[in-house]
Parts: sequence; C-alpha cells; structure tokens
Amino acid sequence: MIDDDFIFHIFVTLFIFAALSTAWNIVGGFAGQLSLGHAIFYGLGAYVGIILMNMGITPWLGMFAGAAVSVIVAIAISYPCFRLRGPFFALATIAFLEVFRVVALHFRDLTGGATGLMIPLKFGWEWMVFRERLPPLIIAFGMLLVCLAVAWWIRSHRIGFQLVATRERESAAKAAGVNTVKVRLIAVSVSAALTAMVGTFHAMYLTFIEPAAMFSLPLSIQIAMFALIGGIGTV
Repeated sequence: MIDDDFIFHIFVTLFIFAALSTAWNIVGGFAGQLSLGHAIFYGLGAYVGIILMNMGITPWLGMFAGAAVSVIVAIAISYPCFRLRGPFFALATIAFLEVFRVVALHFRDLTGGATGLMIPLKFGWEWMVFRERLPPLIIAFGMLLVCLAVAWWIRSHRIGFQLVATRERESAAKAAGVNTVKVRLIAVSVSAALTAMVGTFHAMYLTFIEPAAMFSLPLSIQIAMFALIGGIGTV
C-alpha cells in the first residue's frame, strides 16, 4: 500500500518540476534558445538560499538574492552567445554547468564541498521548513502558479510576440525593429530568476544539497524534456 507521505512527496515534486519546466520554456520555447544547463540557476538559488539562511536570513529573502545572482550569471553567459549564430548558447550552458559544479566542490568553506550543506532545522513559515505536509505543498503549487502567470503574461504581451518573431525568423524580426539580443536577454533573465527561486524552495524542502545533485546535467535535460514533451513554446 502506498502511504500518504509518498503521495505528498510525489505531488510536491510534480509541482516543482512543472514550475522549473515552465521557467525553462520562457527561454527555450518562446525565445527558441536551447538551454541544457538550466541547473546552473537552480543550483545557485539553492546554495545562495542555504548560505544566507546559515547567516540568519530567511529563505524568503534568500530566494530573491539567489534570483539576482542567477540573472547576473545568465546575462554573462548569454550575451556573447546571442550575438553569434549557431548552437553556442546550448554548448555554453553545458560548459558553465560543469564550471559551477567544480567551483562548488572547490570552495568547501562556503559550499561544504563534496560533503554538501545541511540546512538548520528552524521550523516555521519564516524559515520555509515544516513538520506538517500541507505548507510545502502550498508553496510548491504557489511557485508553479507564479511561473505560469509570468509565462502567460510574457506570451500574451509585446515581448512575447517579439520573442516568437525572433525565434521564427531573426532577420525579419530585426528588419521590423526588434532588438533580438535584448529580448532574448530579458527572456533568459526571467527564466533564470524563476528557476533560482524554485531551487531555493526545493533546497529547503530537501534539507540537504551537494554539488553533483544541484549542478546536474541530467537534471537540466529533465527540465528541458518536460517542456519539449509537454508543449514547447506554449503556456
């Protein structure tokens, strides 16, 4: 017989991966830029959130700090790639995913290295850690709704049409006055920020993180595949 804890974990995981795939779809679907290293932003959100929590800062603020760091990293990786034609963005995300995994292993004093980091067991809404089942489920579903709302807003407004035009025929989009590099940078920034915020919550839910799991290529591929199979470029 399947127990209630298992069913609860399945639903939390479902909402988390749905949120991650929706965030990925903003850059991978709407903008047409294949990212195979989105776990970079997931891992950054997890590590920044836990590191700040160890300093006494609530994860609710830590997730925004992680999102800010992820946006900076996303722009630094993406800007040179978006100015070139070819599969450079996909290759760059894979390469930098490995870079961040090695960096997390190297800086043991900050990240715990291969041993990983445990979160302090401070229970309550302030610390995003609970004994009860319902609060994590509510937060996970809420994060999915936020990702869906942002994706829907982008797709139904001017920037969404600009992203689709850039994806379908970049030369025609440029001729129509679309700054294709700028709109793609906006898309990857929003996608990275949402992914990092989900990563922060998931770290609190798991209570333990380590580099191989956070900066994982299989995880990045899973996130992309769920969007590809579920309906790339659609909310």
